Amino acid sequence: MQVCLFSKNFHPHISLVFDKLLIPLRDPRLIVAADLLAACLDIITQRERQSKTPFLTKILQDVQEGLSTASAETIQGSLLTYRELLLHAGMFMKEAYLDTSETILRLRTHRDALVRKTIITLVPTLAFYDTQTFSEYFMHKAMIHLLEQLSKPAERSVAFTAIGQVATSVGSNMKQFLEPIMEHIKQGLQMRGCVLNLPAPRPSAARTSPSRSSPSSPRSTRSRGSSAAHEDVLALGY
Repeated sequence: MQVCLFSKNFHPHISLVFDKLLIPLRDPRLIVAADLLAACLDIITQRERQSKTPFLTKILQDVQEGLSTASAETIQGSLLTYRELLLHAGMFMKEAYLDTSETILRLRTHRDALVRKTIITLVPTLAFYDTQTFSEYFMHKAMIHLLEQLSKPAERSVAFTAIGQVATSVGSNMKQFLEPIMEHIKQGLQMRGCVLNLPAPRPSAARTSPSRSSPSSPRSTRSRGSSAAHEDVLALGY
Protein backbone atom coordinates (compact mmCIF):
# COMPACT_ATOMS: atom_id res chain seq x y z
CA MET A 1 0.00 0.00 0.00
CA GLN A 2 1.43 3.34 -1.04
CA VAL A 3 0.46 6.47 0.81
CA CYS A 4 0.47 9.63 -1.29
CA LEU A 5 0.66 12.88 0.67
CA PHE A 6 0.47 16.35 -0.81
CA SER A 7 2.34 18.54 1.64
CA LYS A 8 0.46 21.76 0.93
CA ASN A 9 -2.96 20.28 1.62
CA PHE A 10 -1.91 17.77 4.24
CA HIS A 11 0.19 19.99 6.50
CA PRO A 12 -2.78 21.52 8.41
CA HIS A 13 -3.88 18.01 9.43
CA ILE A 14 -0.52 16.72 10.70
CA SER A 15 -1.30 17.34 14.37
CA LEU A 16 -4.36 15.10 14.07
CA VAL A 17 -2.29 12.37 12.42
CA PHE A 18 0.35 12.51 15.14
CA ASP A 19 -2.31 12.13 17.83
CA LYS A 20 -3.59 8.96 16.14
CA LEU A 21 -0.21 7.43 15.25
CA LEU A 22 1.03 6.43 18.70
CA ILE A 23 -1.14 3.35 19.04
CA PRO A 24 -0.49 1.95 15.51
CA LEU A 25 3.25 2.45 16.01
CA ARG A 26 3.08 0.04 18.94
CA ASP A 27 1.61 -2.71 16.77
CA PRO A 28 4.44 -4.63 15.01
CA ARG A 29 1.95 -5.72 12.32
CA LEU A 30 1.30 -2.14 11.20
CA ILE A 31 4.60 -1.31 9.52
CA VAL A 32 2.81 1.30 7.39
CA ALA A 33 2.44 3.45 10.53
CA ALA A 34 6.19 4.11 10.55
CA ASP A 35 6.04 4.97 6.84
CA LEU A 36 3.26 7.46 7.51
CA LEU A 37 5.26 9.03 10.33
CA ALA A 38 8.27 9.34 8.02
CA ALA A 39 6.14 11.10 5.39
CA CYS A 40 4.78 13.52 7.99
CA LEU A 41 8.27 14.31 9.25
CA ASP A 42 9.43 14.99 5.71
CA ILE A 43 6.56 17.46 5.25
CA ILE A 44 7.39 19.26 8.49
CA THR A 45 11.10 19.59 7.76
CA GLN A 46 10.40 20.82 4.23
CA ARG A 47 7.82 23.43 5.20
CA GLU A 48 9.07 24.69 8.56
CA ARG A 49 12.49 26.28 8.73
CA GLN A 50 12.96 26.00 12.48
CA SER A 51 14.38 22.65 13.51
CA LYS A 52 12.55 22.74 16.84
CA THR A 53 8.87 22.69 15.98
CA PRO A 54 6.10 21.90 18.48
CA PHE A 55 5.25 18.76 16.51
CA LEU A 56 8.75 17.33 16.72
CA THR A 57 9.18 18.26 20.37
CA LYS A 58 5.89 16.55 21.24
CA ILE A 59 6.88 13.40 19.34
CA LEU A 60 10.23 13.21 21.12
CA GLN A 61 8.56 13.63 24.51
CA ASP A 62 6.11 10.83 23.72
CA VAL A 63 9.00 8.60 22.64
CA GLN A 64 10.92 9.21 25.85
CA GLU A 65 7.83 8.52 27.95
CA GLY A 66 7.16 5.32 26.00
CA LEU A 67 10.61 3.93 26.77
CA SER A 68 10.02 4.36 30.50
CA THR A 69 7.12 1.89 30.46
CA ALA A 70 7.28 -1.88 30.99
CA SER A 71 5.28 -2.65 27.86
CA ALA A 72 7.37 -4.23 25.11
CA GLU A 73 4.86 -3.02 22.49
CA THR A 74 5.16 0.58 23.68
CA ILE A 75 8.95 0.36 23.73
CA GLN A 76 8.93 -1.08 20.21
CA GLY A 77 6.76 1.80 18.99
CA SER A 78 9.10 4.32 20.60
CA LEU A 79 12.13 2.71 18.94
CA LEU A 80 10.47 2.87 15.52
CA THR A 81 9.66 6.53 16.14
CA TYR A 82 13.27 7.20 17.14
CA ARG A 83 14.41 5.71 13.83
CA GLU A 84 12.09 7.94 11.80
CA LEU A 85 13.16 11.03 13.75
CA LEU A 86 16.82 10.26 13.07
CA LEU A 87 16.19 9.63 9.38
CA HIS A 88 13.57 12.28 8.57
CA ALA A 89 13.71 15.12 11.11
CA GLY A 90 16.90 16.75 9.90
CA MET A 91 18.98 18.41 12.61
CA PHE A 92 16.25 18.22 15.22
CA MET A 93 17.84 15.19 16.90
CA LYS A 94 21.34 16.69 17.02
CA GLU A 95 21.10 17.95 20.60
CA ALA A 96 19.34 14.80 21.76
CA TYR A 97 21.73 12.44 19.97
CA LEU A 98 23.89 11.50 22.97
CA ASP A 99 20.94 10.73 25.23
CA THR A 100 19.12 8.96 22.41
CA SER A 101 22.08 6.70 21.64
CA GLU A 102 22.62 5.86 25.30
CA THR A 103 18.93 5.05 25.73
CA ILE A 104 18.76 2.85 22.65
CA LEU A 105 21.90 0.87 23.46
CA ARG A 106 20.76 0.42 27.04
CA LEU A 107 17.88 -1.69 25.72
CA ARG A 108 20.11 -4.06 23.74
CA THR A 109 19.57 -6.87 26.27
CA HIS A 110 15.82 -6.36 26.64
CA ARG A 111 13.76 -9.48 27.38
CA ASP A 112 11.62 -9.07 24.25
CA ALA A 113 13.13 -10.58 21.07
CA LEU A 114 11.58 -8.00 18.73
CA VAL A 115 12.92 -5.13 20.80
CA ARG A 116 16.41 -6.67 20.77
CA LYS A 117 16.29 -7.13 17.00
CA THR A 118 15.10 -3.56 16.51
CA ILE A 119 18.04 -2.32 18.57
CA ILE A 120 20.39 -4.16 16.20
CA THR A 121 18.80 -2.48 13.18
CA LEU A 122 19.00 0.93 14.86
CA VAL A 123 22.78 0.82 15.34
CA PRO A 124 23.48 1.68 11.66
CA THR A 125 20.99 4.56 11.90
CA LEU A 126 22.92 5.98 14.84
CA ALA A 127 26.18 5.57 12.94
CA PHE A 128 24.78 7.30 9.87
CA TYR A 129 23.18 10.26 11.67
CA ASP A 130 26.30 11.50 13.46
CA THR A 131 29.24 9.37 12.41
CA GLN A 132 31.87 11.30 14.35
CA THR A 133 30.02 11.22 17.67
CA PHE A 134 29.04 7.60 17.17
CA SER A 135 32.63 6.57 16.44
CA GLU A 136 33.93 8.44 19.46
CA TYR A 137 31.38 7.47 22.09
CA PHE A 138 29.32 4.48 21.00
CA MET A 139 31.04 2.45 18.33
CA HIS A 140 32.98 0.12 20.63
CA LYS A 141 29.95 -0.70 22.77
CA ALA A 142 27.72 -1.15 19.72
CA MET A 143 30.19 -3.31 17.80
CA ILE A 144 30.86 -5.57 20.78
CA HIS A 145 27.13 -6.14 21.00
CA LEU A 146 26.77 -6.83 17.26
CA LEU A 147 29.68 -9.27 17.33
CA GLU A 148 28.06 -11.13 20.22
CA GLN A 149 24.88 -11.50 18.18
CA LEU A 150 26.80 -13.28 15.42
CA SER A 151 26.95 -16.32 17.71
CA LYS A 152 23.16 -16.46 17.96
CA PRO A 153 21.40 -18.13 15.01
CA ALA A 154 18.25 -16.02 15.41
CA GLU A 155 20.19 -12.75 15.30
CA ARG A 156 23.12 -13.62 13.02
CA SER A 157 21.70 -12.45 9.69
CA VAL A 158 20.42 -9.09 10.91
CA ALA A 159 23.64 -8.53 12.86
CA PHE A 160 25.82 -9.17 9.78
CA THR A 161 23.69 -6.70 7.82
CA ALA A 162 23.98 -4.11 10.58
CA ILE A 163 27.77 -4.51 10.73
CA GLY A 164 28.03 -3.96 6.99
CA GLN A 165 25.90 -0.82 7.19
CA VAL A 166 27.94 0.52 10.09
CA ALA A 167 31.11 -0.10 8.06
CA THR A 168 29.67 2.01 5.26
CA SER A 169 29.30 4.96 7.64
CA VAL A 170 32.43 4.74 9.79
CA GLY A 171 34.90 3.70 7.07
CA SER A 172 38.42 3.03 8.34
CA ASN A 173 37.30 3.09 11.96
CA MET A 174 36.00 -0.42 11.35
CA LYS A 175 39.54 -1.82 10.92
CA GLN A 176 39.89 -2.67 14.60
CA PHE A 177 36.95 -5.07 14.33
CA LEU A 178 37.87 -6.82 11.08
CA GLU A 179 39.68 -9.74 12.70
CA PRO A 180 36.76 -10.93 14.86
CA ILE A 181 34.36 -10.32 11.97
CA MET A 182 36.42 -12.49 9.64
CA GLU A 183 36.62 -15.18 12.32
CA HIS A 184 32.83 -15.26 12.53
CA ILE A 185 32.67 -15.54 8.74
CA LYS A 186 34.96 -18.57 8.85
CA GLN A 187 32.89 -20.17 11.58
CA GLY A 188 29.69 -19.60 9.66
CA LEU A 189 31.10 -21.12 6.50
CA GLN A 190 32.45 -24.13 8.41
CA MET A 191 29.00 -24.72 9.89
CA ARG A 192 27.64 -24.85 6.35
CA GLY A 193 30.31 -27.32 5.29
CA CYS A 194 32.21 -24.80 3.19
CA VAL A 195 35.98 -24.55 3.07
CA LEU A 196 37.44 -21.13 2.50
CA ASN A 197 40.81 -19.68 3.42
CA LEU A 198 40.05 -16.06 4.13
CA PRO A 199 43.05 -13.72 4.26
CA ALA A 200 43.81 -11.94 7.49
CA PRO A 201 42.80 -8.26 7.48
CA ARG A 202 45.63 -6.20 6.07
CA PRO A 203 46.68 -2.72 7.19
CA SER A 204 45.67 0.21 5.06
CA ALA A 205 47.35 -0.03 1.66
CA ALA A 206 46.73 1.24 -1.82
CA ARG A 207 44.37 -0.82 -3.94
CA THR A 208 45.34 -1.80 -7.45
CA SER A 209 41.76 -1.92 -8.69
CA PRO A 210 38.89 0.54 -8.34
CA SER A 211 37.10 0.23 -5.00
CA ARG A 212 33.45 -0.74 -4.88
CA SER A 213 31.04 1.63 -3.16
CA SER A 214 27.59 1.02 -1.80
CA PRO A 215 24.74 2.79 -3.61
CA SER A 216 23.60 4.11 -0.26
CA SER A 217 27.06 5.30 0.80
CA PRO A 218 27.62 9.08 0.78
CA ARG A 219 31.30 8.56 0.07
CA SER A 220 32.52 7.47 -3.33
CA THR A 221 36.19 6.90 -2.44
CA ARG A 222 37.76 5.22 0.58
CA SER A 223 41.09 4.15 1.97
CA ARG A 224 42.08 0.52 1.70
CA GLY A 225 41.07 -0.09 5.33
CA SER A 226 37.56 1.31 5.00
CA SER A 227 37.04 -0.22 1.57
CA ALA A 228 38.08 -3.61 2.88
CA ALA A 229 35.67 -3.29 5.77
CA HIS A 230 32.94 -2.33 3.39
CA GLU A 231 33.58 -5.08 0.84
CA ASP A 232 34.26 -7.85 3.37
CA VAL A 233 31.30 -7.05 5.58
CA LEU A 234 28.52 -5.28 3.69
CA ALA A 235 27.41 -8.28 1.64
CA LEU A 236 27.33 -10.70 4.55
CA GLY A 237 23.70 -10.17 5.43
CA TYR A 238 22.36 -10.73 1.94
